[in-house]
Amino acid sequence: MKGRSIAAVFAGIAVGAIIGFILAPMVGKMYTPDAHVLKTIMEDRKVFAEFFKNQPVGFHLLNIGVGLLRLIVAMLVGSLIEKKDLMIPIIIAAFWLLMSLLDVLAWPNPIWYGFVYIPAVIGITVVFVFWRKKALA
Repeated sequence: MKGRSIAAVFAGIAVGAIIGFILAPMVGKMYTPDAHVLKTIMEDRKVFAEFFKNQPVGFHLLNIGVGLLRLIVAMLVGSLIEKKDLMIPIIIAAFWLLMSLLDVLAWPNPIWYGFVYIPAVIGITVVFVFWRKKALA
């Protein structure tokens, strides 16, 4: 990898992280519980896990949407910096796939969350790479 390729990977990952840091709190604010409920769930880890798991489906789908948007923007940024190297979006997607796995395993999400999120990340990556390959041909 050349210096420009490494910069493209880091820029894509950084922009993806910024997107996540901006949008994820917005999703949390849309589904914020009452102050009394918040105080109760913060005192007990099991109650917090049940509360998080039982959030509305929209909450979890928005979180998946934020993750997928972050992935798409990150791969676009990396591909704009290094236009001809198809490994750039693949490396960026591999990083965000690992972060998605961490999200699925570290947070008390519903069972279906991982079965939707991980295949969506892989599917979007495959579509993006084929799209870039076709654009370069």
